[in-house]
Amino acid sequence: MSARGKVTCHIGQMSEQVRAHKSKAAKLDARGQHKAAGKERAKARAIEKRIKQCQDADNNNPGPIGG
Repeated sequence: MSARGKVTCHIGQMSEQVRAHKSKAAKLDARGQHKAAGKERAKARAIEKRIKQCQDADNNNPGPIGG
């Protein structure tokens, strides 16, 4: 039994968040705020990792038992 429960992945929404973080990072870099830009890129990478995990779970899930 999983302690986390059911996880729902909204890949489209998550992809938009990645684009927003990367865009913000570029703007921060342009203003010389490199540390803050690095944090935004780290957030984008974390979301990209979750997207990959969701895609892998979808690809490796055989579906309902007896389905």
